[in-house]
Amino acid sequence: MYFPPEDNETEVIMMPNAEPRVIESLYGHGAGGLGLSTQDDDDFIDHALMEFLGQT
Repeated sequence: MYFPPEDNETEVIMMPNAEPRVIESLYGHGAGGLGLSTQDDDDFIDHALMEFLGQT
């Protein structure tokens, strides 16, 4: 498995105000990119971005 979420936990601890968000997808790390996504994947990403931008 490429880029397991556990690998990012150490990195996130070192970044102020960071939080990991795992996209539960059939496409793994390719979700949302490379043309690989489902509507649920896209909705998850859109919602996370809107929260980040303070638009929810």
